[in-house]
Amino acid sequence: MKARNTAMAFLPSIAKYFAHLEADPAALDPEPSLNKLQHLQECHLAKIPFENLAQHGWVGGPATLDLERTASKVLDRKRGGFCLELNLLFGTFLRQLGYEVRFVSCHVFANNSFQDVATHVALIVECQAEDQQPSAPYFSDVGFGEPSLHPLKYTNFGTEQTTPEGMKSKIVKDRDVVILYWLRDGSWEPRLRWSYSESVVGVDISDERMAERLATVQSPDSIFSQKLIVTRLTRTQKETLAG
Repeated sequence: MKARNTAMAFLPSIAKYFAHLEADPAALDPEPSLNKLQHLQECHLAKIPFENLAQHGWVGGPATLDLERTASKVLDRKRGGFCLELNLLFGTFLRQLGYEVRFVSCHVFANNSFQDVATHVALIVECQAEDQQPSAPYFSDVGFGEPSLHPLKYTNFGTEQTTPEGMKSKIVKDRDVVILYWLRDGSWEPRLRWSYSESVVGVDISDERMAERLATVQSPDSIFSQKLIVTRLTRTQKETLAG
């Protein structure tokens, strides 16, 4: 089933995006492969931080679903942003490189339970397999603060997956409920929850519900309004400024 045509506006400069990631497109696979997706996600996490500086007086205004404003903020002013900004931008970039991308809204696990409102958005990306095999879906996320360094295979439900930085993750499906876990201090802890059926068709990231979720993240009661958070992830370390 094809994804909904959401966020299909074109980025002002694909070359500028590659330059900011310090990724040479000529050195990458020409097709929408898994290897290319892995490289681009790792570069994105290293170069573009998750951050909420605008909520604490930095110039640029609040987070927005406007693709042109987000591209200017990240690519021209070398800033980061929230998940809705970063995954909107990255998902649109991937689409322009030939990937089929679906947006999926997620509930975050915090304070020992999943939040009632789905305030996070992640990506389901179809990658061209090797040897002309059918494409395969991968769960990709560049806007969660500490996601896995590489995308996770979406069809390996219940199977432990280890990414290059050493994070161990697994995606578990129970009917229509899908939960992402990570192994932390020897225990599997939940991180995100979403609807499997929604992940198959995708959601419209530009609709009013997404605007409401972005407003929730930026509300005075949100943890992001109460403290500054900037974080980026590399293969060897996670750098975080919080307080």
